[in-house]
Amino acid sequence: MNDAKIIKNLLDHYQNRRYDEAEKLALLLTQEFPKHQFGWKVLGSIFGQTGRKPESVKPIYNTASYRWKNYEKYLSTYKKKLDPWLNEYKYLS
Repeated sequence: MNDAKIIKNLLDHYQNRRYDEAEKLALLLTQEFPKHQFGWKVLGSIFGQTGRKPESVKPIYNTASYRWKNYEKYLSTYKKKLDPWLNEYKYLS
């Protein structure tokens, strides 16, 4: 099953409060695609919705940590692209 199909089914179960089924799919998504933020985010939310707040900490942490790593990569990529332009701008100023 590809990630798009898992996500579609996961959303359907979650939005209809079928948390047992949603949890199974969220776990599958996080196992098959461990860096996929959406699976971790929904898994943390399911734990919170079902009164398992201590269990929600790890998935929420994973969501934040993967988001930060992607953000750092994004900044690094654009910094490399902007540095030559910024140096040229400083020279012209």
